[in-house]
Amino acid sequence: GWLRAEARGDRLLEVQTDGAGLPQPLIETLLPAAVRAEPRLAEIARLTEIDLDDDGEISVEGFATDGMRIEIEFSRNGTLKDFERERDDRRSLSEAAAREKLVALGYTDIGFMERGGRHVTALATNPYGDTVEVRLDDQGRVERERLWQN
Repeated sequence: GWLRAEARGDRLLEVQTDGAGLPQPLIETLLPAAVRAEPRLAEIARLTEIDLDDDGEISVEGFATDGMRIEIEFSRNGTLKDFERERDDRRSLSEAAAREKLVALGYTDIGFMERGGRHVTALATNPYGDTVEVRLDDQGRVERERLWQN
């Protein structure tokens, strides 16, 4: 599996895994006590993503024991802002099919890859030599390409 982290300076902004749960010490370090105390957070059996945005808002994402995807958003002070629970049908391309399609489209150095409900997002080098985040739809068409800023 993989663990991806995004930071700005010495501030960690986002951590994400390939579907395995984030390590408990990392969760305890990143999430304030008010967020960890929210009862709905306990519904997440595998916490797979923590996003700390520039406004101080916090979003977490993961999966319940029954496979439902759960996303929770909190304000800066830990107050619940939004709760979403949905079935994640994963109708996107498989990782192997997405890699094959990206190679056919001229992308190289295909690294980090994440499957969404109906899309696959990957970091790769485009035919112009730029490192990009590219998203393929469920048919393998490029839906979005964005220059990746380190």
